[in-house]
Amino acid sequence: MQKHRELLLTAIHQRKAEDLEALFSSEDVNPNFIINHMQNTPLHIVAAMDVPETMDMVKVCIKAGADVDCRDVHGRSAIHFVAGTDNVALIRYLIKDVNADINCVTEGGETPLIKAIGFGKANIVSELLELGADVTIKTFNNESAIDLAAKSLNKRIVQIFEEYKAMISAEGEFESGPGASQEEKPQILTQSDPEADEMMD
Repeated sequence: MQKHRELLLTAIHQRKAEDLEALFSSEDVNPNFIINHMQNTPLHIVAAMDVPETMDMVKVCIKAGADVDCRDVHGRSAIHFVAGTDNVALIRYLIKDVNADINCVTEGGETPLIKAIGFGKANIVSELLELGADVTIKTFNNESAIDLAAKSLNKRIVQIFEEYKAMISAEGEFESGPGASQEEKPQILTQSDPEADEMMD
């Protein structure tokens, strides 16, 4: 098992999709192999890497049978990790082509959309909304994506949600909650995910 872990991490660190593919085939390595104490799989680690080779490596994992909705110890799936990057094409691929759960929640009740808002990733936020992400799911702090976007320091995210609410209101489907988060003071949303830094240890 330790050998598999080292081989997988080496292929991932070196960004070699072909080596990863060879491991899953010739070395009989399980694509859902748990790599660390965070219960991260190769797909989790690769999805968090915002590099040119990410898409190829993710596709190798998926082709080999990786569970796209597999959760780590914090309840995060692959698209939670992509939500912290700028890889719009990857999040679209995982949701549209691989049918990843767009509204999966972490132990703290965070959806990929909420994660993207926290990371200040406006393009990911826009893509998730376009793909139909649920904006009403609330975290354990009882805050929805709408509440958090309203407090975001990223002006583009605020604008995206204002346009989104206007569009939904025009269709007669959106109703804002009474006094929703207007009495709360703005908070700085986290721009990083400390646990993600532990994945490669």
